[in-house]
Amino acid sequence: MLDDFTGAEDTSAVTKELLYKKIRGFSNGERLAHCLRLCKGVRLLTLSGISHRHPGISDDDLKKRFAEIINGRESAVRFFGFDSLKEVG
Repeated sequence: MLDDFTGAEDTSAVTKELLYKKIRGFSNGERLAHCLRLCKGVRLLTLSGISHRHPGISDDDLKKRFAEIINGRESAVRFFGFDSLKEVG
């Protein structure tokens, strides 16, 4: 798993090894806590991006667009009747 760490071409091998060593030392609870924080961060960035692209968007439409990004367009259409390709704004 840790050997698959990609996207960090600017990170030295020494720094990567220090990161790997720290991650290996995490308890399961610590791993879960870090994962949940990362998920929350991604969720906030996604919501921020939607708000930036659609100024003044309602909370309801924000949730629908978020659900579409997370679950896919087909699911958004099926469960919310929302299709961003047909929506204006």
